[in-house]
Amino acid sequence: MKSKKVLIQGLLAAAAMGTSAYAQPDTVWTTGQHHYVLFNGANTNLGLSSGNIAATLPQRWYAMPMRVADGNPTTTVTVTDHELFYPAADRPATLEYILWARAGDPATNPPTTIVLQGSLGAASDPLADVVRNEGLSIGPIANGDYYWTMYGAGLGIGNSTGFSNAAWFCGADGQAEDLERDAGWRSATFPTPGFLTYAPANLACPTDGSMPDCEDRWNTSFTLWRQLPPPPPPPTNDTCAAAILIDPFAGSTVVDGTSIGATFESETLNSCEPLHTTGRGVWYQFVGTGSSYEITMCGLAEFNARISVYTGDCDGVVEQVCAAGNDDGCEVAPTTGDPIVQFCSAADTTYYILIDGVGTVSQGTGPFQFVMQDLGACTPPAAPANDLCANAEAITGPLPQTVSGTVAGSTTDVGAPNCLGTVASEVEAGGVWYTVIGTGNTMTASMCAPVPTDPHFDSKISVYTGSCGDLSSLNCVAANDDFCAAGNYSEATFCSTAGVTYRILVHQFFGTTEQPGNVPTFNLTISDVPAPTLPGDDISNAISLPCNGSATVDNTTATNSVCDPVPSCHLGLPGITGTASMWFTFVPSDSVATITTDPLTGATDSVLAVYSGSPGNLTEIGCSDDISGSNFASTVSLTGLTPNTTYYVQLRAWAAGAEGSYTLTTTCGSPQNDCNGNSLGDSDEITNNPALDCFDQAAAPVGGFDTKGGPNGVLDACECAGDWNRNGVVGSSDITGFLGSWFNDLSTAQLKADFDCSGVTGSADITSFLNRWFQNLAGNPPFSGCGL
Repeated sequence: MKSKKVLIQGLLAAAAMGTSAYAQPDTVWTTGQHHYVLFNGANTNLGLSSGNIAATLPQRWYAMPMRVADGNPTTTVTVTDHELFYPAADRPATLEYILWARAGDPATNPPTTIVLQGSLGAASDPLADVVRNEGLSIGPIANGDYYWTMYGAGLGIGNSTGFSNAAWFCGADGQAEDLERDAGWRSATFPTPGFLTYAPANLACPTDGSMPDCEDRWNTSFTLWRQLPPPPPPPTNDTCAAAILIDPFAGSTVVDGTSIGATFESETLNSCEPLHTTGRGVWYQFVGTGSSYEITMCGLAEFNARISVYTGDCDGVVEQVCAAGNDDGCEVAPTTGDPIVQFCSAADTTYYILIDGVGTVSQGTGPFQFVMQDLGACTPPAAPANDLCANAEAITGPLPQTVSGTVAGSTTDVGAPNCLGTVASEVEAGGVWYTVIGTGNTMTASMCAPVPTDPHFDSKISVYTGSCGDLSSLNCVAANDDFCAAGNYSEATFCSTAGVTYRILVHQFFGTTEQPGNVPTFNLTISDVPAPTLPGDDISNAISLPCNGSATVDNTTATNSVCDPVPSCHLGLPGITGTASMWFTFVPSDSVATITTDPLTGATDSVLAVYSGSPGNLTEIGCSDDISGSNFASTVSLTGLTPNTTYYVQLRAWAAGAEGSYTLTTTCGSPQNDCNGNSLGDSDEITNNPALDCFDQAAAPVGGFDTKGGPNGVLDACECAGDWNRNGVVGSSDITGFLGSWFNDLSTAQLKADFDCSGVTGSADITSFLNRWFQNLAGNPPFSGCGL
């Protein structure tokens, strides 16, 4: 596996930290939760000292990188938490601190300049190994990168002897990725010769999996806090029952408001935006007149706002009905994240307007305005001609083709499948249908251009195959919620099969056509993306690989197609499936073949997959990401091939930046095709008797005992079967090793020593092993060590 860093952010456990004296502590910096480290092979709370541990030793200082980056010009630290201890009974009277400046990479720039220094106060007894100091005023500290040192009082800058010590626990896991390092800085004698890195080789990663990213395994645990001012009082219209009444009006009116200090709404209140739970919000109300209304906040909020409109009773918000809702319907940057809704009001019906925030507390409140406009009498639109799947509008002729449409008056296509499996792709609002015949190429259904004059439409696209008779029986092909730069329009790309009918549903994100969240007009463009012409960039122009030969290729400019299958063995993070895909064909002359990549200029990491079948109907038969944890080339060994049949090979770079030149080498047949010289093909022998292929020389020992592994396509007689300990020599130690595995099987009911592949470990396995051992010892079958 490659090293994939994951940025871990978190706080020290609340139980470990105790209870702050401040009602609203706010984190300035935390290194995260403490974990044990492995020290000389054992889980250890390793301490790294600041100060010294004997009067005769020189002063030591330990410095740990940290960051202040909270968006404020300066920060004042008021509380510190440290996981540390004092040796024996030598607790210092007070704790001191130093804040050092840092520039550049902490791995190469030790602390040199003191920014702040002073006392943290009394060095109290640790509680659960955590020392807290409160009532501080460290600062102001400007945003930036620093080092933090803490030590017991008694020694100052320039002193070299005398006792003063605080030992920090080691093993926090919360550093930002660009602060990660294998160790902090530690001085031998301060201030000269200065700080040196501290990275002892006998420290390692915990065995319990608690720290998957071991680059920060030597970070010490500390947290700096500040005191927040008291929260503001809630607005007068913080609750539904206190909603501010908007008087009946004609035309439009502007309403000023704020949600600063607002409380969270009841969790039982159904959000009008299915992707979000309710946030901190304020309420307004008005009585419907039978007119259609628009409420817009485009460019009028200082936070990520949302509008929800309800009918019902404030005494029973659970039973309230969502009349309209929107999160980000405004179409022009930078206001695309602002909401706009339109809905038809019923005369003499009370409507409640909730303005709340999306995201965190800091993002979700602030001052705002909204404009409410009477659009005139409601006139429900007639259903479009292509409202139903059976009445879909056919898009024909040379592609690309653009059609204009609207979902105004459309009905919800109940039962149509959710193609992305998320709320964002659910079909819960009105939509219209189109059909197009597949070309065999990549196809795109896009609403990105041209953008309508009034583009207030939060859309979704779902693409299906199948019959309209039962919508639930349709087959998902592709789907998209928001894609286009302008507005909240959608674009779906899919791999088409020539002659197949594709059914495209353009539908609203949420709401109903009678009470739309936005003006529901759009332009839909269906495009055909021809296969690339670069040799090997598409399966249709795959490069022929020689059988028992090699070819050098460069995938720097190669592209990925949605028609390309994703190799099953790709060892990647979610959403990373490789890039720069190239295609090859080869026709084996034997039932056995091996294909290997050799990265050359620029190339660093390949993924290789082999398929049988034909374009559009491929079956993966072999796949390789990394040869080993340190060798990112790929090799696929294939057995059971049909000679003189075309197979397809896909080469990908593991991720962007790994593209470059590769040599692909294909070996058809095996040098062990008849390694035991009995005039029978080895692959045929294995096919006739699979027990001849149970030993795997690459299998790793399990629990300290060697294992026969499993079938690997190589005749056991030709491997290091008698060389049980895999040291390349057949000798007495192999008998000892085999018997150890055999006795382990008897006590654990495992099958590591099931040498005759009978499914049971017993005395027959000893006989079989000794027969093979004596044969190998004499060089029969021809044996020259593992890897023959």
